[in-house]
Amino acid sequence: MDDIIVNTSEIKSAIVSALQAADVAINDNEICEIDAASLTDTNAARSAFSALGDRVALLHNVSDAQRQVLYPLLGIQAKGPTPCMLVRPIGGSRGRPCFHIIDVVQFAQSGADVFDRASGIAPSSDAIPPADRQPDLQVAPTIGAPPTLDLAAHFAQAVADVWELPQTISAADGPKEHLWIYTRSTPFYPSGSKGDGYTPPNDQKVTVNISYTFRAFLNDAESGVFQWLYIETLGHMSTDGMKKNDHNNRGWGNGSVHVKVPAPSGVPLFFDASPANTNNEKSVTTTVGFDVGYQTGSLNYSQSQTETIRDWKVIQKTTDSWLYEQSSPFSGDSDKFPDNAIKYNAGKARHEIKSWPDLTTSVFRWSTMSVYRNDHPTDGNVVVSPSVQARAIFMHLRNSWPSWHGYYWWSWRNIDEQFTLDFSVVDKS
Repeated sequence: MDDIIVNTSEIKSAIVSALQAADVAINDNEICEIDAASLTDTNAARSAFSALGDRVALLHNVSDAQRQVLYPLLGIQAKGPTPCMLVRPIGGSRGRPCFHIIDVVQFAQSGADVFDRASGIAPSSDAIPPADRQPDLQVAPTIGAPPTLDLAAHFAQAVADVWELPQTISAADGPKEHLWIYTRSTPFYPSGSKGDGYTPPNDQKVTVNISYTFRAFLNDAESGVFQWLYIETLGHMSTDGMKKNDHNNRGWGNGSVHVKVPAPSGVPLFFDASPANTNNEKSVTTTVGFDVGYQTGSLNYSQSQTETIRDWKVIQKTTDSWLYEQSSPFSGDSDKFPDNAIKYNAGKARHEIKSWPDLTTSVFRWSTMSVYRNDHPTDGNVVVSPSVQARAIFMHLRNSWPSWHGYYWWSWRNIDEQFTLDFSVVDKS
């Protein structure tokens, strides 16, 4: 996305409408606009947020410098400017407030828009076409500049999609802990170069929304004094309705998602991660658990999330990385024209692109969970740097009986994050 300058009034109205449409009881007075330019220092930010109480803050045109101003107040900081940011209080722990923050990734690194080609011929048993065979005519789309993003509608929908995320804090007499939730929304318009006179459409928005949950605990029992950090990525990739979905053209669809959650700085010891490899299943369950000891008791913290994975699969490549990809009728992560993508319809004497699964044509959801441990408790900053690569795919087929020629494009975005967490909330003092 290019640099975007916004006014929050339109976005605020869109958010309220989207939440009300999702049956959330909210009105205009519960969302308050804050001019990020007024956040000259942390004291100014603290004063502005204190005046809100439990209401939601909506900021616009937030720079990296303003993120740094907000960091002592929010306890978490992402990187890069954003055209809009929503800060929602979600309770607190031991007098320290917790927040769910939602913003838009303004600059995501674009991968090369690549294509590959293939061809084939009808089976010899079908060498003579039916007498009533009709010509397979196609009209190439008109390609112009990608449309301008409707930021208000996009951001409002992102907020509504994640409003009901779990936000439970343990009881006040439990372990010392803290919760941060940060949702980042990345819209992009995939595109591809011309192949055989055909250029795939470049006016379909694909959206990648990822909610990162960070939960830190201090273990200070007889078992030792150390810190836990739980990291969850809960994401969805949406086609917003494929522009093309017929026997000659399909796309843009969801092809694959690569997720990596490396060891955070300051919390280096790997403990557990999920999910494991899953293929030929209808669903995949992501689950982890660990025990937190504290001076007056213990807590077993566990989380579980089940997502549909029909016709997709997940490969745990390492303890900190996963590949989710379409597995049927072909690999959605392929770097060449995939095998098994084309079928021959003898009744119509034509080749056809096989149908794509629902998770490819509409919305694909995923989750990962990671647990790290720090045996030398810190009260400083911990940096977590997850990364996601989301790939969209498009396929074009040209019939010239008895042969066919196919073209396959893939276009991706690399979303490299850097979150700084204030671990003074779970120090041993």
